[in-house]
Amino acid sequence: MPRKNQIIAVVIKQYATGLYRTCVSLGRDNITYLGTHKDERSANEALNHFWRAWDEGQLKTPEDVAGFIQSAEIKPLQHLPTGIHIQRAQWAL
Repeated sequence: MPRKNQIIAVVIKQYATGLYRTCVSLGRDNITYLGTHKDERSANEALNHFWRAWDEGQLKTPEDVAGFIQSAEIKPLQHLPTGIHIQRAQWAL
């Protein structure tokens, strides 16, 4: 399925923690964090899984992405190092 709107999907390395965050933007006023990962490979796998779901038509709205995050198929970091607290969140700009 061709992508009609510009969608941004990135992996962000947090240098202070050494962790990787995956996030996507479906539109101008939307950023959704998919998860936090220990390594770049697992973060990229999460984004690849996102793109497969998008191409299959499973993700059309930010609400669809929220359900995708809750699915068992995304396996973000479960246990963060002591003193670090990161939440999955959807932010409106």
